[in-house]
Amino acid sequence: PDGKRREVCFSYQCSGTRLWDVFDGPDGRIYGNTHTPITLFVFDPATGKIETLGDPVGHAGQVYYSLWHAGKLHMAAYSDCTYTVWDPQQPWGFGTESESNPRRIGSTSGHVQRAGCMLSLPDGEHILVGGKPRYGRLGGGLAMMQLETGEIEVIEKPVGNQSPWSLATTPDPNVIAIGTSLHGGSGTKPVDHVAKLVFWNWRQREEVSRLAPWKDETVIGSLVRLEDKLLICGEPHGKLAVYDFLQQKVIRNADYGYGAGRLRLREADGKVYTAMGGRVVRIDPVTLEHAVLGTYPGLHGAAAFSGPHVYGICDRRLGRLRVD
Repeated sequence: PDGKRREVCFSYQCSGTRLWDVFDGPDGRIYGNTHTPITLFVFDPATGKIETLGDPVGHAGQVYYSLWHAGKLHMAAYSDCTYTVWDPQQPWGFGTESESNPRRIGSTSGHVQRAGCMLSLPDGEHILVGGKPRYGRLGGGLAMMQLETGEIEVIEKPVGNQSPWSLATTPDPNVIAIGTSLHGGSGTKPVDHVAKLVFWNWRQREEVSRLAPWKDETVIGSLVRLEDKLLICGEPHGKLAVYDFLQQKVIRNADYGYGAGRLRLREADGKVYTAMGGRVVRIDPVTLEHAVLGTYPGLHGAAAFSGPHVYGICDRRLGRLRVD
């Protein structure tokens, strides 16, 4: 009656909550979020123990994207379009006050309801969030969070009727790469026909150029920056392309026939890893030669690393494969 939030704990048996996302932390542990209800958890490979941290956003839905910056975890969540920051060095206590941890900073607005990407901008002062808009809307937006003040600026339709779905830096500190999705909010139909790679000046808030790496992918789901090159992965087919910043064109393509997967660069060996169609795939980012390291039915989200292992989601289970 007083509007205050209260936790009620009870025990019951079930098959388990579906895992939504997993990612590695700066402490060598594996973090993740569940589908609904949203729960942030951490797995310690050294001890084999899982710690349940709690609800990091304070509403139903999913944390669509998470990004570590300066030791803190930044999260963009559906369905309330919230932006939340958690400091693992401080006691847990979710809220909206300055002392809260995790703290809900604000909203990315209806222009970024389902976040597909986050990026620390080269100035070290901003974090950018891109994604799909609310129900019934075409053309997703970008939300730029100022780290010092917590203020969020929303840029509407930076890529027109498509949505920003992946982000990467470029050799020019004023320009970023945006991989688009044709899809808008639920209930809409795409009006374009192919996903684009867009170069966008984030300081001037304007498009520089765009191109289509393929003729039949509707989403660019992953961008991995490799010095003067950019590795690109499309959806739904999972086609790959290498863009050369110096030549300003796509110089290499590949299609493994496994379907789409999100790419992650493993610093330990300089290779890119992903899960495609239940396969753990290792990719040489220069030649695009690949190897299937293992298979598991339903495996996806193979995007977290700790020691010699790569981790992925198998519905309600956290899976791992030794790759060294």
